[in-house]
Amino acid sequence: MRIMVPRWMWNAVGFTFLSAGLVGYWVPGLPGTVFMILALGAFMKGANEKQVAWILNHPLFGHILRDWHENKWISARVKVISVSCVVFFSTVSIIALRPVWTRKATLVVIPVSIAVTAVAGVAYILSCRTKPSSATAGPRAQLGVDETPGEVFSLARGEADPGAGDDASFDARHEAESRATV
Repeated sequence: MRIMVPRWMWNAVGFTFLSAGLVGYWVPGLPGTVFMILALGAFMKGANEKQVAWILNHPLFGHILRDWHENKWISARVKVISVSCVVFFSTVSIIALRPVWTRKATLVVIPVSIAVTAVAGVAYILSCRTKPSSATAGPRAQLGVDETPGEVFSLARGEADPGAGDDASFDARHEAESRATV
């Protein structure tokens, strides 16, 4: 038995994650990109084409989300920043909470849980595929502003994009378009 979740509920979840993600980009220690990935997934389930296009084209985090959504990879730069932030903020948290967890031996679970969570996060980040340095902007790197929301949504979902993974056909189309405009 499959439970049908209404679109408005997916969109409400998407806006909740979007809000948490936006806060996460400015609050130290709170992840932003993770919440943006969750928001993208919720908006796609809720068929909110406008929000999907906005998230994937955003100048601050759009390229990161496109890399993850289309290829499930993280650039080396983002990996270094992410791992550095996890290590730094976990260390700061353990040191800042030292007066709390040194009072009772049973509270030692606090720094241990912070450390275990940090190690798990770093292990996951490092286990993800790294974006090849030779990877350049592909055919869907920046969704066009002249596309209709339906086209943008179908591109975001990987549908109705002939030759999306075919670099040769993309190069041929791009070259033909270039000659037509000259």
